[in-house]
Amino acid sequence: MSLNFEKMNNDGNSFLNDLSDVLGFPGEKQKAGRILKAVLHTMRDHIPVETSLHFLSQLPAFLKAAYVEEWKSGAHRRVHHVEEFLFQVVGNDNVTGTGELDTVED
Repeated sequence: MSLNFEKMNNDGNSFLNDLSDVLGFPGEKQKAGRILKAVLHTMRDHIPVETSLHFLSQLPAFLKAAYVEEWKSGAHRRVHHVEEFLFQVVGNDNVTGTGELDTVED
């Protein structure tokens, strides 16, 4: 079986276009991608490595790249409330310097 990078690229672009529509800003796939990455990185930081690897194995190739980008092994952080998780998503989004998410409400 050979790798088909063009198909992965097309699948990723289609996914981001659909996500941007669902999030309420059609056609802004770069924005959707930055928000998706912030959410994936926050999830990754809160689950044990073994669980993270199992989750990663279930993702399509185009999402795997976003999930593992800048991944550093270490202890995962516990979250006790949804609001705490959302604050960390906003913080991870701001790491990119774009600040798509200014508040938890966003």
